[in-house]
Amino acid sequence: MPLTPAFEASVHGSRRDEVLRRMREMAPGPAVAIFPATPVATRNSDVEHPYRAHSDVYWLTGFEEPEAVVIKYPSRSSFVLTKASIVSPLAA
Repeated sequence: MPLTPAFEASVHGSRRDEVLRRMREMAPGPAVAIFPATPVATRNSDVEHPYRAHSDVYWLTGFEEPEAVVIKYPSRSSFVLTKASIVSPLAA
Protein backbone atom coordinates (compact mmCIF):
# COMPACT_ATOMS: atom_id res chain seq x y z
CA MET A 1 0.00 0.00 0.00
CA PRO A 2 1.53 3.38 -0.99
CA LEU A 3 2.19 5.86 1.78
CA THR A 4 0.78 9.35 1.60
CA PRO A 5 3.33 12.06 2.50
CA ALA A 6 2.47 14.16 5.55
CA PHE A 7 2.92 17.39 3.55
CA GLU A 8 2.68 18.41 -0.09
CA ALA A 9 6.07 18.70 -1.83
CA SER A 10 5.45 22.44 -2.23
CA VAL A 11 5.55 22.87 1.57
CA HIS A 12 9.10 21.54 1.75
CA GLY A 13 10.07 23.55 -1.36
CA SER A 14 8.89 26.80 0.19
CA ARG A 15 10.84 26.00 3.38
CA ARG A 16 14.03 25.41 1.36
CA ASP A 17 13.45 28.63 -0.57
CA GLU A 18 13.09 30.53 2.71
CA VAL A 19 16.35 29.06 4.08
CA LEU A 20 18.20 30.07 0.91
CA ARG A 21 16.66 33.56 0.98
CA ARG A 22 17.84 34.05 4.56
CA MET A 23 21.28 32.72 3.69
CA ARG A 24 21.59 35.37 0.96
CA GLU A 25 20.52 38.07 3.44
CA MET A 26 22.86 37.00 6.24
CA ALA A 27 25.89 36.08 4.14
CA PRO A 28 25.91 37.96 0.83
CA GLY A 29 29.15 36.24 -0.16
CA PRO A 30 29.68 32.53 -0.72
CA ALA A 31 27.75 30.42 1.80
CA VAL A 32 26.91 26.77 2.33
CA ALA A 33 24.46 25.09 4.71
CA ILE A 34 24.96 21.40 5.43
CA PHE A 35 22.28 19.32 7.14
CA PRO A 36 23.38 15.76 7.96
CA ALA A 37 20.69 13.19 8.74
CA THR A 38 21.05 10.87 11.69
CA PRO A 39 22.54 7.40 11.23
CA VAL A 40 20.74 4.21 12.15
CA ALA A 41 21.16 3.48 15.86
CA THR A 42 22.18 -0.04 16.82
CA ARG A 43 21.25 -1.64 20.12
CA ASN A 44 23.03 -4.68 21.58
CA SER A 45 25.39 -4.93 18.58
CA ASP A 46 22.82 -6.60 16.33
CA VAL A 47 19.40 -4.92 16.63
CA GLU A 48 18.56 -1.59 15.04
CA HIS A 49 16.26 0.91 16.71
CA PRO A 50 13.34 2.12 14.57
CA TYR A 51 14.69 4.97 12.45
CA ARG A 52 13.55 8.53 13.05
CA ALA A 53 14.59 11.14 10.51
CA HIS A 54 16.55 14.18 11.69
CA SER A 55 14.10 17.03 12.32
CA ASP A 56 15.96 19.63 10.21
CA VAL A 57 16.38 17.31 7.22
CA TYR A 58 12.75 16.22 7.37
CA TRP A 59 11.49 19.81 7.80
CA LEU A 60 13.43 20.94 4.73
CA THR A 61 12.89 17.95 2.46
CA GLY A 62 10.41 15.41 3.79
CA PHE A 63 13.21 12.90 3.21
CA GLU A 64 13.54 10.11 5.79
CA GLU A 65 16.61 8.21 4.56
CA PRO A 66 19.32 7.43 7.17
CA GLU A 67 22.74 9.08 6.82
CA ALA A 68 21.74 11.40 3.99
CA VAL A 69 23.31 14.85 3.70
CA VAL A 70 21.42 17.86 2.38
CA ILE A 71 23.57 20.71 1.06
CA LYS A 72 22.09 24.11 0.27
CA TYR A 73 23.94 26.98 -1.34
CA PRO A 74 22.78 30.05 -3.24
CA SER A 75 24.51 30.45 -6.60
CA ARG A 76 26.79 33.45 -6.60
CA SER A 77 26.99 33.95 -10.36
CA SER A 78 23.22 34.27 -10.73
CA PHE A 79 20.08 34.21 -8.67
CA VAL A 80 19.28 30.66 -9.69
CA LEU A 81 19.28 28.50 -6.57
CA THR A 82 21.31 25.34 -6.74
CA LYS A 83 20.23 22.44 -4.56
CA ALA A 84 21.90 19.07 -4.05
CA SER A 85 21.16 16.00 -1.95
CA ILE A 86 23.64 13.21 -1.28
CA VAL A 87 22.13 9.82 -0.53
CA SER A 88 23.76 6.61 0.63
CA PRO A 89 24.29 3.98 -2.11
CA LEU A 90 21.55 1.82 -0.57
CA ALA A 91 18.92 4.41 -1.43
CA ALA A 92 20.03 4.80 -5.05
